[in-house]
Amino acid sequence: MAHRRGKSSREIRKRREKRHAFVRAMIKLRKELQKHTINALKREYREQKWKIRTTYLYYRNSTITDIFRDIWFDRYHDLMETYRAFREMDLKTYVKTILKLIIKGHSIRFDYRRQYTKEEVELYLMYLDKWLQHMEFIKRMSETAYLGIKPDIPDFGAVLGLAELYYAPLRHDECHSTASAIKVTDLSIKILTGHKGTAYVIISGAFEHIGWNPYTRRADTNHGIEPFFIILMGKKRKGERLSLKIGSGAGVIGKDMKVVLCSNNLRIPEEELTIKQILDNPNELLRLRAESIGMPESATKLKPCSVYVVLRPTEYGRDRRREIKIIQGMRFWEKTDKTYFKNII
Repeated sequence: MAHRRGKSSREIRKRREKRHAFVRAMIKLRKELQKHTINALKREYREQKWKIRTTYLYYRNSTITDIFRDIWFDRYHDLMETYRAFREMDLKTYVKTILKLIIKGHSIRFDYRRQYTKEEVELYLMYLDKWLQHMEFIKRMSETAYLGIKPDIPDFGAVLGLAELYYAPLRHDECHSTASAIKVTDLSIKILTGHKGTAYVIISGAFEHIGWNPYTRRADTNHGIEPFFIILMGKKRKGERLSLKIGSGAGVIGKDMKVVLCSNNLRIPEEELTIKQILDNPNELLRLRAESIGMPESATKLKPCSVYVVLRPTEYGRDRRREIKIIQGMRFWEKTDKTYFKNII
């Protein structure tokens, strides 16, 4: 019978350590797997429910003064933490941080313009051979105040696609307007240059960022009459998006044409920029229009629909804009009524 060699205490200690390490690894793995089980999800749901219940009991047993005090204390604490973080920065880090915030905010605010430019370039390349012809048709629509397109015209799909992008009555977003206006962009300004027309500036936003509120004081008492007329013309509720169109000048269209962006309650112009400046920096459009409605803090919440122009009617356009029969009848009655002539004499 062979004699079995006895194990040393060192080997026994190593084997025990390996066994304990294996047990610890199994326990750790079991805990990781338990996080994805049904019981773990139930436990997480109970914790969230208890947190909501605790918050509800806190607000139910608190007064309005306590709630506002907590809100303002948290806001003050966050502002002080931000202030201390900026105080501890050196000048180079401070400038880099500010530039990053400006670039990020600019990219978020003008995502609409980036998407619009992308669609415009895609349509331009798609209809490159007939783009000028289709845009001439849209110009004729603006001159004759047409609000729709007949399906029997040649290249109906291409004309309709461009009209939904440039022509205000056919737009499907909040930049829609009943005025027969054409949007001014870097591409459309090339065919609009030299024509006579009236310029309009359109912005859009939520009702609480534009609408007139009797409980909120305006930043300047000489501004803010435009949102007041919005309330008179139509009922808008909180959360609803609306557009604000205002006439901003007339003349020969071109990049050097000046457009009024800020005016007081008496419609006296205060700030104006050229179309080229507006196209290069739409941030100025938002800033000045927010000042004009008396709410400069809304500049970061509004959407720039850009500048739209209504072309003046040509001879053909004036023939299409005929007077309706009621107005013609009233003028005929004024010319033939004897009492009317006696009062004038």
